[in-house]
Amino acid sequence: MVKINQKRFTGKDKTVDTFPSVDLISRTIELSARLTDQDINSSDEGDEHEQMVKMVKLISDMKAYVQDVAKLSDKELSKYVKHADMATMGNDIGYLAMRMQGMSNHDINLATKEQEEISKKADESD
Repeated sequence: MVKINQKRFTGKDKTVDTFPSVDLISRTIELSARLTDQDINSSDEGDEHEQMVKMVKLISDMKAYVQDVAKLSDKELSKYVKHADMATMGNDIGYLAMRMQGMSNHDINLATKEQEEISKKADESD
C-alpha cells in the first residue's frame, strides 16, 4: 500500500492507503507522458478545436486520477478543482505519481527543493 496524504487536496491532514495496482501504475505513466507531451506541444499551432478537445479530455483524466489515487469523494474533488489552478494540479499529480512509484515524502520534498533551486538559478541567469 502507498500512503497518500490528502492535505494538499482537502486541507485535512488525513492519510489514505492506495494499492499500487497495475491499472493505477499504468495510468500514472500515461498521464505523466501526456502532461509532458502537452508541455512540449503547447506552442504548436494545429487545429485549435482539436487542441481544446484534447485539453478537456486531459483535464477530465487528471481529475479522475486525483480522485482515484487520493481517494477523494465527489464533493472533495469538486472543492479541490474549484480552488486549484492548472500549475497546482500538475504539481499535485506529480506528487501522486512519485508516491505511486515508491518515493517517500522525504525524497519528494528533497527533489522538489532541488528542482526549485534549479529553476531559481535558471531564472536568475535570464
